[in-house]
Order: sequence, then C-alpha cells, then structure tokens
Amino acid sequence: MSDKKVIGILGGMGPLATADLFQKITLHTAAACDQAHPRVCIDSNTNIADRTAALQTMPCDHLVLYLYIIPHTLPADNEIDATRPFGIEVRISYAGRRLRTEKREINQWSGASVEMRVDSKK
Repeated sequence: MSDKKVIGILGGMGPLATADLFQKITLHTAAACDQAHPRVCIDSNTNIADRTAALQTMPCDHLVLYLYIIPHTLPADNEIDATRPFGIEVRISYAGRRLRTEKREINQWSGASVEMRVDSKK
C-alpha cells in the first residue's frame, strides 16, 4: 500500500475545465518518471443541473445568499501578479423581477466570497 496522497477532482460542470486542471497538475509536477506523478482520481459527472443556479424558498422576510468562488485555474508560472481577475455577475430574481444584481472581479489565485441580502418588499 502506498503512502502517496491522492488528489480528487469533482468535475463535469465543464468537462474541458476538468481536463485543463488535470493537464496543469501533470505539467507542473516535477517528476522524473510516470510513477513520480501524484495519484489523481477524477469524477467527471456531467449529469448535473445547469450551472445557472435557481433557488426556491418559502415566503420569508429576507434572503441571504452566500457564495464562495474557487477558480480552477492557476497561472502557468504561478506568478500571482501575472494573473488577471475575471468578472462575474450574480443576480437574484423573483417572479421575473430582478431584485438585486452585483458584479465582482474575482482573483483567480485566491477566489472570493460573496454575500448578498435581499429584504422582502412590503
């Protein structure tokens, strides 16, 4: 039995993103032979809901959405300063009416935490 640690990748929301991450792990591993590479287990399950998240809740006086974004990419040279942030837009809608929208720039190296609160309109 090997003491080698295992890297687990849960993918499938973008099969090519999973393949890209695996390729980066392989290319950035200093290994003299195939056996020196890390053990990697990949579960690329594409049988998941659309990435457009839709949350349903019972009537309430407010809703708080916590979202943590973990980018799957690292810069090829591991230079933080060389990595450009990417933009996201998070929207909360109800009955076809947009209640709140926030745009954020996400650092690819460290990710980001987003918290949004929407109070009910009386």
